[in-house]
Amino acid sequence: MHFTLEELGLLDAPAEQKFDNLTCLASELLDVPVAHISVADFKKNRIFYKSQYGHPDELAQSRELPMELTYCQHVPLTGAPVVVQDARLHPLLIGTPALSEGQPLAYLGIPVKAPGGRVIGGLCMMQPDERRWSRAEVSRAQKIAGCVSDLIRLETARLSSERLRREQRDFTYAISHDLQSPTNTLKMIFGELELEGACLSPDARLFIEKGLETVQRMGVQVQDVLTYSRTVDAP
Repeated sequence: MHFTLEELGLLDAPAEQKFDNLTCLASELLDVPVAHISVADFKKNRIFYKSQYGHPDELAQSRELPMELTYCQHVPLTGAPVVVQDARLHPLLIGTPALSEGQPLAYLGIPVKAPGGRVIGGLCMMQPDERRWSRAEVSRAQKIAGCVSDLIRLETARLSSERLRREQRDFTYAISHDLQSPTNTLKMIFGELELEGACLSPDARLFIEKGLETVQRMGVQVQDVLTYSRTVDAP
């Protein structure tokens, strides 16, 4: 099933400890002062920070930046890791508004993926001075980014399960509700025929008796399905 980034809680949504734990872990393992989980919102041409560590107060409050003012835009745009030793010399960053005085020089961005493999953002780490990122450091960052993607897959699975349960509830309710009317009609018809019992043959009376028993069982079963449809969403 497909869900929007908003439905997955990745855009314009509160911070969540499960994501913040991974951001802090990235900062500690790679020894960087700034780490965040960025999500690309191409409709509004912005980067939203689902989780952040080490951001200045203003950015920590707004939790978003215009896309062209970020290094992070290049992770979803390229769909690949972006490893920057010196932003002043990196071909993706030279001449961009993101590269201004006081901006971090070293940057490491690892793709974060939605189910199906679409890159929706990145696990990104930054520091003020130059840095040559080792293979081991990139590997660690990729493992943590994989955990972020796993959290998104788990949320997708949870939402899928909830949607299926709602659909199942609505379907069973509709079916049972539709069956109520013919069941009640049959019960009324057999009841009327039963009143004419004195005019009917023994075989006919037996058929009516069996018919009433069957209709009553149907009524119980329909009520059971209705009850189930009302409780299928219960935790």
